[in-house]
Amino acid sequence: MKLLILFLSALQLSAGMLLSPQEVLKSNFGSDTTITEKNIILKRAQKQAVQKAAQTKLNSSIVRTYKVSKGSEHIAYAILLSNKIRSKNGVYLYTINAQDVLESIEVVAFNEPLEYMPNDTWKKQFTNTNTTQHLNIPKNISTITGATLSARSITESANVAMQIYNLVLKAQK
Repeated sequence: MKLLILFLSALQLSAGMLLSPQEVLKSNFGSDTTITEKNIILKRAQKQAVQKAAQTKLNSSIVRTYKVSKGSEHIAYAILLSNKIRSKNGVYLYTINAQDVLESIEVVAFNEPLEYMPNDTWKKQFTNTNTTQHLNIPKNISTITGATLSARSITESANVAMQIYNLVLKAQK
């Protein structure tokens, strides 16, 4: 019995999967939207271009994307990225609208202790960012006291998401 209680307590210390990307997108854009999921395999030149423009290393050449549409109108792309924080990964969903603006960031999985997870107020500083802008801590993104590595992970991934959008997804429109 003690082992079961210890196991259940350990499960609660880590957030794990918080939301599915589809849930987030349906919540943000409405249940009448169509969400098309696609894995993109970046070619070597694309990966190098994204890394150079984002000024950070890409963890994988495979990127999961979501195209959000209402009827025949494309309204947004979402890009799902995983990035190591300390010893475990965080998974973030970056939503970019058809006007090339980063609309939102959602943490969909977080395997570090919950006290290192950023709150909604901190994440809002990313909203309404044009995808041509480069985000940098502390220049235009503030840090999180006690969670600097989480802030850095999310910011680096935001730059990667915006460059994947600029260099790969916009060409597919």
